[in-house]
Amino acid sequence: MGNHEIDFHEFCDVMKRMSEKQTGEGGVVSKKDFQYILTELGDIRNKAVIDEIFAEADVDGDGVLDYDEFAFMVRNYMIDEDLDTCKCL
Repeated sequence: MGNHEIDFHEFCDVMKRMSEKQTGEGGVVSKKDFQYILTELGDIRNKAVIDEIFAEADVDGDGVLDYDEFAFMVRNYMIDEDLDTCKCL
């Protein structure tokens, strides 16, 4: 993830963390939770980079990521060879 791309294993970690954060929050992830998830995974610690990724993913500008926005973001950052594995997104 340090290169702003994720492989399938990192994707699985992010999906697990996202689903944990979405439970009880109306199915959305806040910017704060998004930052926590990425820094907890360890590869992206630069707040400016996280803010940029979040802003790009938050298509409707409501300050949270819903599943569709998250899936779109993952497709954009997924390493090419893993895309076939994730056609479900």
